[in-house]
Amino acid sequence: MERPATLREEIDARQRQQDARRQEFEAKQAELDALETTARLCPWLLDAISSPDRSNGRQQPVVDQAGTASGNGVRGRQRGDVSPPWRAILERMKLSYPTGASPDQIAAMGQECGLPGLRPNKARKRMEAYLPLGYVVPSGQDLFQVTQTAAERFGLPS
Repeated sequence: MERPATLREEIDARQRQQDARRQEFEAKQAELDALETTARLCPWLLDAISSPDRSNGRQQPVVDQAGTASGNGVRGRQRGDVSPPWRAILERMKLSYPTGASPDQIAAMGQECGLPGLRPNKARKRMEAYLPLGYVVPSGQDLFQVTQTAAERFGLPS
Protein backbone atom coordinates (compact mmCIF):
# COMPACT_ATOMS: atom_id res chain seq x y z
CA MET A 1 0.00 0.00 0.00
CA GLU A 2 1.37 3.38 -0.99
CA ARG A 3 1.80 5.95 1.62
CA PRO A 4 0.30 9.40 0.88
CA ALA A 5 2.84 12.15 0.36
CA THR A 6 1.33 14.26 3.10
CA LEU A 7 -1.20 14.08 5.82
CA ARG A 8 -3.21 16.75 3.94
CA GLU A 9 -3.52 14.43 0.91
CA GLU A 10 -4.80 11.62 3.15
CA ILE A 11 -7.38 13.93 4.71
CA ASP A 12 -8.49 15.16 1.27
CA ALA A 13 -8.83 11.60 -0.06
CA ARG A 14 -10.95 10.52 2.90
CA GLN A 15 -13.08 13.66 2.59
CA ARG A 16 -13.78 12.81 -1.07
CA GLN A 17 -14.79 9.26 -0.08
CA GLN A 18 -17.11 10.60 2.59
CA ASP A 19 -18.66 13.09 0.16
CA ALA A 20 -19.27 10.32 -2.39
CA ARG A 21 -20.91 8.13 0.27
CA ARG A 22 -23.05 11.04 1.44
CA GLN A 23 -24.26 11.67 -2.13
CA GLU A 24 -25.08 7.98 -2.54
CA PHE A 25 -26.99 8.00 0.75
CA GLU A 26 -28.96 11.11 -0.27
CA ALA A 27 -29.89 9.51 -3.61
CA LYS A 28 -31.08 6.34 -1.85
CA GLN A 29 -33.03 8.45 0.67
CA ALA A 30 -34.75 10.30 -2.21
CA GLU A 31 -35.73 6.93 -3.76
CA LEU A 32 -37.13 5.74 -0.44
CA ASP A 33 -39.08 8.97 0.05
CA ALA A 34 -40.58 8.62 -3.43
CA LEU A 35 -41.63 5.03 -2.76
CA GLU A 36 -43.20 5.95 0.57
CA THR A 37 -45.12 8.81 -1.06
CA THR A 38 -46.36 6.46 -3.78
CA ALA A 39 -47.45 3.90 -1.18
CA ARG A 40 -49.30 6.57 0.80
CA LEU A 41 -51.08 7.97 -2.28
CA CYS A 42 -51.74 4.63 -4.00
CA PRO A 43 -52.12 1.97 -1.29
CA TRP A 44 -53.57 -0.59 -3.70
CA LEU A 45 -50.17 -0.77 -5.42
CA LEU A 46 -48.62 -2.35 -2.32
CA ASP A 47 -50.47 -5.60 -2.96
CA ALA A 48 -49.89 -5.45 -6.70
CA ILE A 49 -46.15 -4.94 -6.33
CA SER A 50 -45.52 -7.38 -3.52
CA SER A 51 -47.84 -10.12 -4.73
CA PRO A 52 -45.97 -13.43 -4.26
CA ASP A 53 -47.60 -15.09 -7.29
CA ARG A 54 -46.20 -12.62 -9.79
CA SER A 55 -42.73 -11.93 -11.01
CA ASN A 56 -42.44 -8.74 -13.03
CA GLY A 57 -45.91 -9.36 -14.46
CA ARG A 58 -44.72 -12.53 -16.19
CA GLN A 59 -46.61 -15.79 -15.80
CA GLN A 60 -44.28 -18.43 -14.44
CA PRO A 61 -44.20 -21.80 -16.16
CA VAL A 62 -45.37 -24.80 -14.18
CA VAL A 63 -42.76 -27.52 -13.76
CA ASP A 64 -44.02 -31.10 -13.33
CA GLN A 65 -42.26 -33.92 -11.48
CA ALA A 66 -40.27 -34.84 -14.57
CA GLY A 67 -38.89 -31.30 -14.70
CA THR A 68 -40.78 -30.39 -17.86
CA ALA A 69 -41.98 -26.82 -17.99
CA SER A 70 -45.44 -26.07 -19.27
CA GLY A 71 -47.16 -22.74 -19.70
CA ASN A 72 -46.44 -20.11 -22.25
CA GLY A 73 -45.05 -17.34 -20.01
CA VAL A 74 -47.47 -14.91 -21.63
CA ARG A 75 -47.35 -11.39 -20.32
CA GLY A 76 -50.38 -9.34 -19.44
CA ARG A 77 -53.52 -9.81 -17.45
CA GLN A 78 -55.07 -13.23 -17.54
CA ARG A 79 -58.76 -13.77 -18.24
CA GLY A 80 -60.72 -13.15 -15.06
CA ASP A 81 -57.97 -11.14 -13.38
CA VAL A 82 -59.07 -7.83 -11.85
CA SER A 83 -56.79 -4.88 -11.10
CA PRO A 84 -56.46 -3.63 -7.51
CA PRO A 85 -58.53 -0.45 -8.14
CA TRP A 86 -61.37 -2.51 -9.62
CA ARG A 87 -61.18 -4.98 -6.72
CA ALA A 88 -61.57 -2.02 -4.37
CA ILE A 89 -64.60 -0.87 -6.37
CA LEU A 90 -66.15 -4.35 -6.22
CA GLU A 91 -65.58 -4.41 -2.47
CA ARG A 92 -67.23 -1.01 -2.02
CA MET A 93 -70.13 -2.10 -4.21
CA LYS A 94 -70.57 -5.21 -2.06
CA LEU A 95 -70.55 -3.16 1.16
CA SER A 96 -72.37 0.02 0.11
CA TYR A 97 -74.78 -1.30 -2.53
CA PRO A 98 -75.49 -4.95 -1.73
CA THR A 99 -78.59 -4.98 -3.97
CA GLY A 100 -76.80 -3.33 -6.90
CA ALA A 101 -74.99 -0.15 -7.91
CA SER A 102 -75.64 2.08 -10.90
CA PRO A 103 -72.86 3.11 -13.31
CA ASP A 104 -73.00 6.63 -11.80
CA GLN A 105 -72.43 5.21 -8.31
CA ILE A 106 -69.63 2.98 -9.58
CA ALA A 107 -67.95 5.94 -11.31
CA ALA A 108 -68.13 7.92 -8.06
CA MET A 109 -66.41 5.03 -6.26
CA GLY A 110 -63.70 5.12 -8.91
CA GLN A 111 -62.70 8.57 -7.72
CA GLU A 112 -61.92 7.13 -4.27
CA CYS A 113 -60.32 3.90 -5.50
CA GLY A 114 -57.64 5.23 -7.80
CA LEU A 115 -59.56 5.71 -11.04
CA PRO A 116 -60.22 9.47 -11.00
CA GLY A 117 -61.23 9.65 -14.67
CA LEU A 118 -63.78 6.85 -14.49
CA ARG A 119 -66.98 7.77 -16.33
CA PRO A 120 -70.34 6.03 -15.94
CA ASN A 121 -70.24 4.62 -19.49
CA LYS A 122 -66.80 3.05 -18.85
CA ALA A 123 -68.04 1.69 -15.51
CA ARG A 124 -71.03 0.12 -17.28
CA LYS A 125 -68.77 -1.47 -19.92
CA ARG A 126 -66.51 -2.91 -17.24
CA MET A 127 -69.48 -4.37 -15.36
CA GLU A 128 -70.77 -5.84 -18.63
CA ALA A 129 -67.33 -7.45 -19.10
CA TYR A 130 -67.64 -8.95 -15.60
CA LEU A 131 -71.09 -10.45 -16.35
CA PRO A 132 -69.83 -13.52 -18.28
CA LEU A 133 -67.15 -14.08 -15.64
CA GLY A 134 -69.85 -14.29 -12.97
CA TYR A 135 -68.45 -11.41 -10.88
CA VAL A 136 -71.62 -9.32 -11.19
CA VAL A 137 -75.22 -9.89 -12.15
CA PRO A 138 -77.83 -7.43 -13.42
CA SER A 139 -80.00 -6.21 -10.60
CA GLY A 140 -82.92 -4.07 -11.66
CA GLN A 141 -82.83 -1.23 -14.15
CA ASP A 142 -79.16 -0.54 -15.00
CA LEU A 143 -77.83 -1.86 -11.67
CA PHE A 144 -75.05 -4.35 -11.10
CA GLN A 145 -74.76 -6.57 -8.02
CA VAL A 146 -71.50 -8.22 -6.93
CA THR A 147 -71.84 -11.99 -6.72
CA GLN A 148 -70.65 -14.50 -4.16
CA THR A 149 -68.28 -15.83 -6.84
CA ALA A 150 -66.46 -12.47 -6.91
CA ALA A 151 -66.50 -12.26 -3.11
CA GLU A 152 -64.86 -15.67 -2.81
CA ARG A 153 -62.35 -15.13 -5.63
CA PHE A 154 -61.17 -11.72 -4.40
CA GLY A 155 -61.68 -12.11 -0.67
CA LEU A 156 -64.49 -9.58 -0.46
CA PRO A 157 -66.76 -9.38 2.57
CA SER A 158 -69.84 -11.61 2.26
